[in-house]
Amino acid sequence: MTVLLWLIPAALFLGLLGLAAFLWALRSGQFDDMDGAAYRILFDDDQAAPPRQPREGRGLPMSDDVPSILSHVSIGINDFDRAVAFYDAVMPTLGIRRVMEHPGAIAYGKKFPEFWVQTPIDGEPAGTGNGTHFAFLAWSSAEVDAFYAAAMAAGATDDGAPGPRPLYGEPYYGCFVRDLDGHKIEAMFWDMSLMEEGGA
Repeated sequence: MTVLLWLIPAALFLGLLGLAAFLWALRSGQFDDMDGAAYRILFDDDQAAPPRQPREGRGLPMSDDVPSILSHVSIGINDFDRAVAFYDAVMPTLGIRRVMEHPGAIAYGKKFPEFWVQTPIDGEPAGTGNGTHFAFLAWSSAEVDAFYAAAMAAGATDDGAPGPRPLYGEPYYGCFVRDLDGHKIEAMFWDMSLMEEGGA
């Protein structure tokens, strides 16, 4: 009985201490990078977890570092070596490089593996989608021109020479080509100086 009299206050004290530590951690943002499932289990909350906050000394999560809504896209190819040689020649004109490789697949990007070139997983011939194209950002009209020239030299088919595309907006400058498998790809530059001139 004497032991129980000591254990009960001790248990209460430890429980309060644990609660205080939990509330401190919550207030100081220790759970900011918890994923949604764990957050809902802990807090019994049907709502999504709070946004992840970058921490000092840690790499930024991709979703915080890049404003894109896409993680990556992939295209199917029929001749791996030829397709890779094509993209190895074209992508550097926009500052894009190989960032990841797997058997039968190579990813291009500047920091993350965003554009995958790969043989289809099911082993069937690769195809193209009618109405589908992939546009790469350029930082100048000169980069668009260089992209087009490199693509054509590497065997692409012209689908729209470099130039203004006012249909898409006055500042829009782009080009379109078909790669060796017939995929429609584009390089585009949005010239902000034209917007400033238009607003002046």
